[in-house]
Amino acid sequence: MRDYLSQFKRDFALCAAASIVLGLLLLLYPDTSGTILAVIIALALAAMGAMHILNYLFRRFPDDIGRMDLVSGLLMAGIGAFLFFRPGVLIGVLPVVMGFLLLFGGAVKLQNAIDLARLKAPLWWVILILAALSVIAGIVVLLNPFATAELLLMFLGASLLIDGLFDIYTLITLHRRVKRFRKDLEGK
Repeated sequence: MRDYLSQFKRDFALCAAASIVLGLLLLLYPDTSGTILAVIIALALAAMGAMHILNYLFRRFPDDIGRMDLVSGLLMAGIGAFLFFRPGVLIGVLPVVMGFLLLFGGAVKLQNAIDLARLKAPLWWVILILAALSVIAGIVVLLNPFATAELLLMFLGASLLIDGLFDIYTLITLHRRVKRFRKDLEGK
């Protein structure tokens, strides 16, 4: 159980740090960071596709038959190559993806708020408010009431930055309460 919690904390912290960095880049450099992000995603897809293809080519035949590594690899590599040469396509879809990520982050924060309330953390309601703000930011990004794509990317950057900072706060608060809860259980 402790290994799972340690892995969860590492993954959660990594996602929060990525959200902060991406948020800062989009907020400060909306015009270039959108294109750079699209190219990075395209290269990552192409690399993952290549790994799937190589995995298919170099595995022993009857092992893992039917895993569709060749098909998924060709698909990912093809999409990656397409997006590399046409990053504008991904930039158009990026706000929708990020909007859904903000909604998902809000759902995670809602669960964290409920968990903190169950642990009797005094400020659990702060996380609940942050969950609501994350959901609202996600909805605003998805509805896109902005006049320009640059303004949308800046709002998205600010939302991701704030979301990442609140995720770090949530992680620290949750970690302290779980530690205190375990200590209280061991003392009984």
